[in-house]
Amino acid sequence: ALVLMYVVGGIDVNNSRRASIVMYLIALFGLILVATVFRHADIKGASRWIVLPGGFQLQPSEFAKIAVIVTMAHYLSQLRGRIATWGGLMQSLIVVGIPFLLVAAQPDLTTALVFLCIWFAMVLIAGARWQHLTLMIVACALLATFAWKSNVLRQYQKDRVLVLVGLKKSDKKLNYQSDQAAIAVGAGGFTGQGWNKGIQNTGNWVPENQTDFIFTVIAEESGFVGSV
Repeated sequence: ALVLMYVVGGIDVNNSRRASIVMYLIALFGLILVATVFRHADIKGASRWIVLPGGFQLQPSEFAKIAVIVTMAHYLSQLRGRIATWGGLMQSLIVVGIPFLLVAAQPDLTTALVFLCIWFAMVLIAGARWQHLTLMIVACALLATFAWKSNVLRQYQKDRVLVLVGLKKSDKKLNYQSDQAAIAVGAGGFTGQGWNKGIQNTGNWVPENQTDFIFTVIAEESGFVGSV
């Protein structure tokens, strides 16, 4: 990752500008592939991956984040002062709206919301008016309320929110991932259990411990010192 960061950091920004549309179209193509060709590649209740030979999986939504950032930067530089108008703001929202809808349909609501956060941060820096953004936030709140009441959101998504804000008591099934992660982190203590000696990790108690929950492995094996 450090090598890749160094290489990408050396790329001329003008080349990024020219490549932005190509990156964006490739990202959309990947998301469309997931929604069509690989829609039956269901993993734990969601179709988010392109299955490759050798047991590898590619998640286009992760690459789409980068493509959207680069494309938005290029687009906003063209809009300039027009981002302070309703028309300019709505145009910029379309750039993010297409991948947002494709990712939300997978379903992957968490990643889809990341696209909206990217959009909000970038248009704010580009000079969007606070009055317009405040109205957009209110509109999003109303849409979220409608989605909740009309059961657009799935029950497990609602349960996660309710548990987070303390309006629903958690159970072992609902809170399994975070409970096992907390046990692993706590078991690490100050200096850790040692390389490949963490019971939570080697016993596969922590789900997705090679990706989403990789930090719990570090915490259990190297403790507070390694985590810092």
